[in-house]
Amino acid sequence: MLAYSGGRLAGGEVFDYYPDCRSAELIYIALDPLRRGMGMGDELLSEGTKKFMDALAFRGEKCRRLYFETENPFIPSGDESMDKVSRVRFFARNSACRVPIRYFQPPLSGDADWAENLYLCMLPQFSGGSTEIPAGELKEFLRCFYRGLGIEDGHPKFAEMMRGVDYATESDGSISCHSFAEQPQFRLSRFSLVYHFLLDAKAADTDSGESPLFNSYECDLMNYSLQQLDRRPVRTRHIRLYKRLRLHLPRFYRYTSEGHHFYKVSEHRDLTVNASLNCSENLTRNISIAHLVITTDGREGGEFNELDCIKLITAFGSIQEKFDIPDRGELSVEDLESGKRWNTIEAFVSDNFAGRPCRVLRNGITELDLAKVMDNEGRQLFRSFGEFRDSVILSRNPDESPWNMAFCGLILGIFDFMRMNSAEISDTVKPIAVRRDSFIVLCRGHLMKLKFDERSEDETANILISPYLLIPSAVLSINEIVLDRCEKVIGEPLPENETYYRKSMLLSERIRSVMSSMNTEYLQDVFHYPSEQEIMDEGTRQRGLGRRYAQLEKRLDKERMLMEEYKGKDQLGPDYFTNAMLAILALLQVTAPLFGKTVWLILTFVFAGIIGALSFIQVRRRLKL
Repeated sequence: MLAYSGGRLAGGEVFDYYPDCRSAELIYIALDPLRRGMGMGDELLSEGTKKFMDALAFRGEKCRRLYFETENPFIPSGDESMDKVSRVRFFARNSACRVPIRYFQPPLSGDADWAENLYLCMLPQFSGGSTEIPAGELKEFLRCFYRGLGIEDGHPKFAEMMRGVDYATESDGSISCHSFAEQPQFRLSRFSLVYHFLLDAKAADTDSGESPLFNSYECDLMNYSLQQLDRRPVRTRHIRLYKRLRLHLPRFYRYTSEGHHFYKVSEHRDLTVNASLNCSENLTRNISIAHLVITTDGREGGEFNELDCIKLITAFGSIQEKFDIPDRGELSVEDLESGKRWNTIEAFVSDNFAGRPCRVLRNGITELDLAKVMDNEGRQLFRSFGEFRDSVILSRNPDESPWNMAFCGLILGIFDFMRMNSAEISDTVKPIAVRRDSFIVLCRGHLMKLKFDERSEDETANILISPYLLIPSAVLSINEIVLDRCEKVIGEPLPENETYYRKSMLLSERIRSVMSSMNTEYLQDVFHYPSEQEIMDEGTRQRGLGRRYAQLEKRLDKERMLMEEYKGKDQLGPDYFTNAMLAILALLQVTAPLFGKTVWLILTFVFAGIIGALSFIQVRRRLKL
């Protein structure tokens, strides 16, 4: 099929038709580069394919399925000149879906290799309008396709592909193809998210002191004994507020659910957000955590959808779906006011802390206002908090509504939430700190607050998130880092060639270091209010911090026993030597008549001096231990 524009050839398509299985494959589509971006590619695919189908019908043939191949952006092909993601996005825009099997394309010429970097896809609008294929029909097409290229059914690659078809087959004998296009159902116009970053190197002395923005919150939160600034176990300060940042999202991504890979094209390629940078430090100031708060811009069209939120949450949510993107360089940040751009979120954070390197932690915060959750038609989802609470918390069998499933997806950080049933929803939504118009959910490293507040102004001003979430989350992060460091110290092997004395000294030093960290840096019982203490208790339980703390105490006991063992072994040698010297002195006493007086005195003083020096050395070593 050829397409002309203005009397000139603009593009074309090449199809193969297999009458034995009544299926066709679009094997090539091309467009004049000067015509790209004008909608001609979509028109060529739609109108050209219709004409192809009409030509088949004119010959008395009816095509049941139309397949095509496109390259997998996650697998290098050697020819990286073509933007594979743009090609997938083009087909996704035209309703394409992927056949969920590992696909092998036979060699197209004698010197070619098997191609294993392709998706086998289908266009439903030219395949009876359905995304499902009977497994037998798919196998029939693959046999025809392979025979056309001279490959017999018994080939190992063909057999492996047939096993893949069997694995993907549902109980009714059909295979459900996976759409590339996202299908978000909700708009969230008041949503905040916090990433925690561990900053390397110790903070400068100029960074210390009281923060006017956070001081009142800290005094309100901390218990009676921690009101003074010099006793406060964690201090938080505000760094900078950004208005209108552009956060670039991945154009294409994949995740894994129940053994199947899913590949999706992002509907939103970037988000306009406001951002706030804050920093928390412990009392010794050897742990600094940067908090990047991202929130919706609040202007027309500035809302997120639920899938945008889950992409952001995957940094600290569950890793069960193995979320991945082909190009990490797409996750960049741009300041719309200054025009400055950072290639990564980490680079953006580091730049605001004098270039200090940082790494994102596996925990974070989200805050969602239900009053500003809409469906795709712009209708408010809930008129009150009680309406949602009754459907998901108070009921023993929560509604399997799209929102309840999406809410669980937000909590868990997973995309495949539409499979969830009532029991799974009930297990996921386990609130703490329940109030009349809000509650909190903790799930692994994710601290989430859901509220219903129709006020337009945010009381937290430049912070952009509730400090009553930020500070407890910072304390949990500090405790996790303290345990990480202690476990690293206690797990270091001792040098093999060192003496027993040196080994006992090394053990003594690291026991003191770990005990000091566990007793002074690991924070417990610091909050005044039950809500924040409940966050601490539940977060400690879910993240296994209490278990890790107890295990460290047991390992310290073993280290002490090993230290005493080394001390005992170190003592054996000097004891033997001292006893030998004493025996020699005794022998000298007995044999004194055999020596001259001068010789006897010299030998006695020499051995006595050796015993005295050795005893002095041993006393000093014991004092050090």
